[in-house]
Amino acid sequence: MKTYFTRLWAYHQRFFRLYLLLLVAIYGIYLLHLPTPLSLILKPFGIKSWSAGLTRASVRLFHLDWQGAWNYNPLIYPLVIYIFAYVFLFPIFSDKNVNTKVPGK
Repeated sequence: MKTYFTRLWAYHQRFFRLYLLLLVAIYGIYLLHLPTPLSLILKPFGIKSWSAGLTRASVRLFHLDWQGAWNYNPLIYPLVIYIFAYVFLFPIFSDKNVNTKVPGK
């Protein structure tokens, strides 16, 4: 189990700042009620984006409101499954040789 978490950290360590930046940007847009670039392009044409409501749906999931998340955008569930697979399964099956040595040992 320790080897798994060491490999997991080694795989995601190089992208940690990017993950943090994306999280802050997405929830900053949500908290400030700013429109996304895609909605600015599609709104004048009366077209609803496939991603409309994903941020609100993810906030509903953090509050454990399953039905509220579904009502905002049902795409949240496949997206969450993909994110968990990317974070926890992709490092196991990746072909890249990841350095799993623990510093100081």
